[in-house]
Order: sequence, then C-alpha cells, then structure tokens
Amino acid sequence: RGLARGSAPRDLERACVMVFYFTCSDPRYVIYMGRDKHENEHLIAYGWPEDLWFHVDSHSSAHVYLRLPKGETIDDVPDEIVQECSQLCKANSIEGSKLSHVRMIYTPWANLKKTEGMADGQVGYHSRGAVRHTMVEHRVNAVVNRLNKTKVEMHNDPSELARLRRERDAAEAAEARRTREESKAAVAAEEKAARRERAEEEAAAALARATGTLYSAESLGAARAAALHADAERQIAKAKKKKGERRGGGVADASLVDDLFGDLCLASPGGGGGGGDWLDDDDEEDPFWSSGPSGGSSSAASAATTSSSASAAATSISTAARRFLERRQLLSPVHPERLAAVGDAPPPDDPYQAAIPLDDGFRPPTCSCVAPRVLPQPPPRSERLAPRGGRGRELVRLDDALEAALAVEAYTFSCQHGGPWGAYCRLEGIANDGTLQLASPSDEEPAVERLAARLLCSLWARGVGELLAPDLDRIHGFSVWSVVGGEGAATEYHVDYAEMYRRRTGLLRPPLHALTLQLSPLGPADFEGGTFGAHLSGLQHYAAHGYKCRLAPPPADEASKLPTPDWGRDGGWRYAPYAFNQATLSAGDLPHAASYVHRWPADTPRVVVGVNTFGPLEGVVEEETPQHSARFRRALRLSTLEGLLSKMPRKELERLVKAKLDTKRQQRAAAAAADDAAGAAEAGGGAQRQERRTLPL
Repeated sequence: RGLARGSAPRDLERACVMVFYFTCSDPRYVIYMGRDKHENEHLIAYGWPEDLWFHVDSHSSAHVYLRLPKGETIDDVPDEIVQECSQLCKANSIEGSKLSHVRMIYTPWANLKKTEGMADGQVGYHSRGAVRHTMVEHRVNAVVNRLNKTKVEMHNDPSELARLRRERDAAEAAEARRTREESKAAVAAEEKAARRERAEEEAAAALARATGTLYSAESLGAARAAALHADAERQIAKAKKKKGERRGGGVADASLVDDLFGDLCLASPGGGGGGGDWLDDDDEEDPFWSSGPSGGSSSAASAATTSSSASAAATSISTAARRFLERRQLLSPVHPERLAAVGDAPPPDDPYQAAIPLDDGFRPPTCSCVAPRVLPQPPPRSERLAPRGGRGRELVRLDDALEAALAVEAYTFSCQHGGPWGAYCRLEGIANDGTLQLASPSDEEPAVERLAARLLCSLWARGVGELLAPDLDRIHGFSVWSVVGGEGAATEYHVDYAEMYRRRTGLLRPPLHALTLQLSPLGPADFEGGTFGAHLSGLQHYAAHGYKCRLAPPPADEASKLPTPDWGRDGGWRYAPYAFNQATLSAGDLPHAASYVHRWPADTPRVVVGVNTFGPLEGVVEEETPQHSARFRRALRLSTLEGLLSKMPRKELERLVKAKLDTKRQQRAAAAAADDAAGAAEAGGGAQRQERRTLPL
C-alpha cells in the first residue's frame, strides 16, 4: 500500500544507488555524482584510482567525480574540465549556489579518508598537500545548462558497483603481469645476447693470446680454416681407403693456381709466366711452387689421377695462400712492442674489446665469423674540425690547396698512370722551418711515393698543417691515393677506414682525418654533378645507413640518382661542389659521398686525390699495404680468394679444381697440336713442347 501511494520506505530507497552521469566538453572524461549523501557513501567506497573528487570548500554540496583516461593524472586535466566540474558542484550546493563566488577543492579519490564515527557523506584526507583549490567567481549558466541536458540517471545495485571495481582491478593486474613478463623476457633476451657476445669475445681473445697476436679475427679465421682442412683430409683419407685408391703425390699445378688467382701474376719459377717481382730465392723450396718432393717434374707426376690431384689441391690451396701472405708480411701480426715505439699515446691492449658493435651491412670474407665492430678515433683537437670541445664536427674547404703547377702535374700523372695509385708516407717529424719530414720512399713504386710526398708537403704548407698540427702526436703517417672517373661515375656513401686492418681484425678503424682534393681543370659550367658531401653526425649517421647505404637504400630514381635517402634534405649534410684545386678536410669518421656525374667532358678525366691520416695502431698495417697501391690490390685479391676458398665446401672446391685441371689440359693439348701442325722442327722447340706436356699436376 505504501508503494502504491508513492511513499516508499526509507530502507528500500537505500537499497538502490542513484548516480547522475554527465557528458563534458571533452568526451575522454566522464563526470558523475550521487543524488544525496547516502549515494555518496557508495561512491566513496567503490571509486576508482582514476577518479578526482570535487566539493565546495566549507559548505555542503554534491560529491562530483571526474573519471580520467587511463594513464592521466591530476596535473594533466585541462582547466576547462576543472571549471565544468566546479560549476556543476556549485550549482548542486544549497549554500554555494547562493554565493557569488566560492572556493572549490578537488583531490584524487585515493586521497579521501573515511574513519569510524563520520556521518554519511563526510570525508577527510590522507594528505592535505594533495588537495587542490580553485575559485569559481560566478555561476556560468551556459555550462551548467549544457551539462544538465546530458544528465543520465542510472540505478545501480551496490554489488554492481563493487563488481565493476573488481573487474577494473583484475584488468589492471593482468596488464601489470603482462608488462612484467614482457620486461622479463626482454631482459632475458638481452642477457642471452650479451652472454653469447661475451663468449665469442672470450674465445677470440683466447685464440689471439694462443697465437701471440693482438687480434682475434685472424685467429678465428685461421682456426676455422684449419678445422675445415682437417675435416677435408679425414674425408679424403677415408674415401681412398674405402676405394683402395693409390695415394698420389704432388700438389696443385702452378698454372692452376695462377688461373684461380686471376691476374695476380703468381707463377712457378720453372713454369713460365710473369710474376718475378713476387718471388724470393726461397720460393723454389716451397712445396706450393715445387712439382713434388724432388722439386722437378716427371712423367709419373703427370700420370697422377685427376681425382687425387683435385683432392690434394682442395686441402692445400687455402693453406698455401695463407702461408704465402704471411711470408710476404701481408698477414703478419702487429705486436704491442712494435706499436708502443710510435707516438706518445699507446694503443689499447685489446682493440677488439675496446671496440663498439656496429654492423654496416658489410663483412670482409676473411672476417665473416667475427661480430662487426668499430674502433673510433679520438676527435680532432682543432676547433675548426671539431667545434664545441670535440663534441661537434665540421667540413672545412680550402681553395688553391696546391701550387697550380703541382696540381696540374698530379692531374697529368694520374691520367697517364692508367688506374688508381696509392702510397703511404710515414711521418718522421717537423723540420725547424715547419716543413714535413717523411720517410724515404720504397723501391716498389718510387715515382708514386715521391709525388705523394710532394703533395703532402704542399698541402701542409698551404693551410692543412695549421689544422693537423694539434694532432701531430697522434699521426703515424699519411695514406695518399688517387682515383680517376668521368661521366656516369658516382662515389657511393661510405666511411673511410683502414682496409687491410679491417680484413685482418674485423674492426672498422676510421682515419684521424680525411681530405679530398679535386684536380680536374674545369670550370662550373663544364660539368654537372660530382658534388662532394659529408654528414656531420659521423658514425651515428653511418650506423643507420650502412656501407653503400645497404641498411637504408636511396630511392631508385633514375633522374636524380641520390647517394642517400636524405641527400639534400637533412641539415647535417655539408656540400662542396667540384672545383679545381679545392680540398675538403674533416674528421675521419664523417660518412661521405659524391653525387652522380650527369655531364662531364669526355676528353678530361675526373681526378680525385684522397689523404687519410692514421694512428700507430692501424698505420703500421697501412704502411705495409697502402690503399690503392699495386701491393694493396694484390693483397686484396689474395685475401678475398683465401676467404672464399676457406668457406667453400670440399666437394664444390674439388669440382672447381677438377674443372680447372681439365681446362688446362685441353689448352695444352691444343697448343701442342698447333705446334706440331706448324712443323716446328727445332730440337729446342720439341724439348719445350715435351716439357709443357709433362708439367706436374
């Protein structure tokens, strides 16, 4: 009867919770409040940590709550939203609505404190410092009316409020567990990678110590090659024993080696061909060059089976190539006492441990089993090259870098040389008059070395010396080289580094300084393209793009042919258009490139001379094999061949050797038939043909 009259008992009303929900100007936020103090008790009990509580200070009012988006705090709430909640709270205060201005307080729900003895709707605070204040000067009817139009009444059972809170807490706990598991998995992966890297480095260091060298890369390569050769020997011995083959003597034919090694001019002393400059008196005693144990050829050696010859070559070529390189000191280890004698600053005891991981997308074949790393150089001391105390980098342009007559002479020499040339000039000191003192040229390419020394002295006297003088104690020597190009050429993106040093150790070692000199006598209207550019971010930019932009290729635009994706768009690039007798000088770790040459006179080759300064660690290696020199090109081909042969499967190498032997036999048979058909009757000619037919396998 009471419900029918519309007078529900008080206890029944308290069994329900009436909550008013409002839509504010920012849909990311939700505003809600209870109908009276009894509903406020349930909202206090089941509020969320994301809620902010609003109330009129020193007066009774509704409890207004603002629910924040996930991750936001009280400091992130815009002032407009705070004012909307304050206006709504003031409008629902009996006393506050009558005042012209009131003071509002708001604080996170978690700061509300409810103790025994407090009346319904009464709260305190855990921390007064977490309570914020704001003033409401007057009622803004537009805001209040807009909020009231969005009001929605929802009757929720108190247990439903509790269930919503439990679901929210369960979702948060699940997300926290997932985050912890992901973090734990990431840490475990990093630790595993670090353990694997440490194991590789420890193994490399152990091998380096065992062989008495500083470097781990060469030791790893030698150990891997030795293991491959030992396995090949076991397999060959097993096959011979099983098939009952006769053990054949002899080693690889010198002509086969010459054919495999390309145009390196490696030939037996008695087998004809060029290459005398590579041979010493002790080469005749080396089984790599001799025809057998007795050192002479015989018909029995030539009668050895093709399969046994191929097997012998498969197990001996790579080892012999390594021995040949070591005897020429192309793979000789660099010892600490040899380094300590050069310069004041000693090199690191273990360069591989001191290096930083950096994968530029390129691994020399002789160091394919070593994790790629970079061993940076210290920044130049010159403020023009490394401003801001060495933290910055800059590209310096020098006009009229050489005497005009010397520039023309160097240009003419490079054009007539017929290809790249290079030399290494070791620094011996500075004379009293300020000129460079360089080591005497060697006997291999004296003309090239004399020209390189003259170029260095001229550059030093005309401004380069002023920039390099602060680093004089770091410089071991100068690597000077020249390349010739023309229309359609481009210098791909790269960082200069000690080439043979990297092939021995797997460490990318930039020079201390890098200089580029442009020597073609042309004006700006005579050509299009060929602009030199260097990026001031240094190795950071190189790590993102890689060797020749292998990590970030430029767009395949036939019209522009940009060296890098950010060429002309990144503010870190510094450019130097091609100009006669102009030099650019920078720190050695700046990556650089030259744009595509769209137009260039056909009768005027494009000549560029480069100069790199190296320290004692890598300088002694560069001095043995100067970049772009004849010795460097031979060593490069040999080391590349060595790396390829050491990684080639035994059967594939056997097949290759057999095919080469068959080709050589056919060539010799054809040559002998041609001689016979020509009717060569001289006894000497017949003896020569007989000797050619019986060259050993």
